[in-house]
Amino acid sequence: MLLRVSRSSNPSLPIILLILSLVFWFNGFTEVSLNNQIYHFSPFYDLIKLLPQQAGIIQSLLGILALWFVAFSLIRINSRFIIIQERTYLPVLFYFVMIFAITKINYLHPALIAAIFISIALERLFHSNKNENLSYNPFDAAFFITLAAFFYFPAIFFNVIVWLALLIMRPFYWREWVYSIIGMFVPSFIILSIFYLTGTNFQYILKSAKLLFTVKNDISITITDALFLSFCLVMLLIASAHMIAMMGKFKILTRKAYNLFLALFLVSVVVYIFVPSVGLEIIFIGALPISQLFTNYYLNAPATRFRETVFDLFIIFFVLTQLIKQ
Repeated sequence: MLLRVSRSSNPSLPIILLILSLVFWFNGFTEVSLNNQIYHFSPFYDLIKLLPQQAGIIQSLLGILALWFVAFSLIRINSRFIIIQERTYLPVLFYFVMIFAITKINYLHPALIAAIFISIALERLFHSNKNENLSYNPFDAAFFITLAAFFYFPAIFFNVIVWLALLIMRPFYWREWVYSIIGMFVPSFIILSIFYLTGTNFQYILKSAKLLFTVKNDISITITDALFLSFCLVMLLIASAHMIAMMGKFKILTRKAYNLFLALFLVSVVVYIFVPSVGLEIIFIGALPISQLFTNYYLNAPATRFRETVFDLFIIFFVLTQLIKQ
């Protein structure tokens, strides 16, 4: 029942999702502060933190707008590149649920802002597949991901996605690889030039880079959070097995798209495991490919009681995270 309603393309469904997201977002925002300590080099985010504490409602509204942009970017990508054949808002639902389940990150977190730029970069990389000749999209993608790093420093590692996309989506043009490097260099040069002209101490950058690997992220999770994330892992294994079985039936672009989503997910996992200062906030980025994978499973897997039961349990575990805060 829940799945049948959620996978529909009813025009009222996005409105319902937006209203529910407001409820859950503001519920989570009461428990966190924009000025939680951030160890990363984040000059642009530091400007946002200058907003007075009294402007909490503005901070919260900016956060929910950012979240809407990232979640609905999946719908925009699917509409433009027909990765999913059926019109559905399931990717938005899955993305919202995974984010709202971890209430301690439900604020204008730098990783959320970084996810905006990474979603834009992802769209540019998909668009590069349409160009038979030389494409400038690798420059655009690297540019946006590097911009993301000035809000959330660990995002710099996601530039690897651009090179993986060139391997997956494009024939070899050496200039495109050069463009990607230039795309990383341009925003870095501009920001560092501003630092130099304003007399900013460059030791700040070096110290932040060191803290990436020396300071452990202290975001703790509740028992219900752990149960929810564990169940998500089970769902991920089920959806992945189904994806592997279907891969040979996909069109070439769809197959490339899922390979790119897989690359994004794997980079998220590697960054989470090997960069100590990265915590659960990485889910703002990692939930993008996971939402897509879950959607593919629930649209294309046989309509069995098992499939519906797993979806119902997913929602039940999410509700528990909202009701039990320990």
